[in-house]
Amino acid sequence: MSTVITGGCLCGNIRFAYKGVLGTAAYCHCSDCRKCTGSAFSVSVAMEIEHFEITAGSLKGFAKKGDSGNDLTHLFLRLLLDARHELGRVDKAQRNEQPD
Repeated sequence: MSTVITGGCLCGNIRFAYKGVLGTAAYCHCSDCRKCTGSAFSVSVAMEIEHFEITAGSLKGFAKKGDSGNDLTHLFLRLLLDARHELGRVDKAQRNEQPD
């Protein structure tokens, strides 16, 4: 079953939409994810990139080798004073299940 999800960053400058099948949620405790989130871990969900769209705003990014040796890309919004925000979070209130 396809899922429709919208979300964005806290300041509202970045918005995204996804309509597709959600993959498994993963929790990571590596140093890259801890630095990225400012927490003890990060949570991510696999999505099919062809069904993901940035609907507002413009992102910056950088790529590096993660602790695992895999390629890792961080996307963020560059703001004044060089403050950075990760891509964002899902709007729980706007999550709707759509039958295929």
